[in-house]
Amino acid sequence: MANWRGKVRIFVHDNIVFDIPSRLFTEKEIEQCRARVLEAAEPLNKWVLLSIPDESVGLTPPALANLEDCYKRFFSHGCKGILILTQTASAKIIKHHMQQAKLDNCVCHNSIETLIQQAEDWLDMPGILTE
Repeated sequence: MANWRGKVRIFVHDNIVFDIPSRLFTEKEIEQCRARVLEAAEPLNKWVLLSIPDESVGLTPPALANLEDCYKRFFSHGCKGILILTQTASAKIIKHHMQQAKLDNCVCHNSIETLIQQAEDWLDMPGILTE
């Protein structure tokens, strides 16, 4: 039997916390992801979350509402903004939800370059991901 339970890869490069979710997320998996993101960001004074949803990712309706709440809570932990790459259907659903919620400092775009430039602006760190 296939395992559809939500899974996420989280890593930090400079002041960007990368979040790569896949599979199906319920409220429980969203809470676990939130805790892991905050743990990864803990040593940082300021940081940006860059979410790159896998094509397999899905969210239950309660999980989507919980995701919005988690994003709002990140701002009280040094997060300067939320960036979401919207190249999948699920990511576009997240984008629509975040637009309806009018979440400040949340940018959803289908260009990774645009998102990286936004991260640099929010962090005031030009060239953060260039060599």
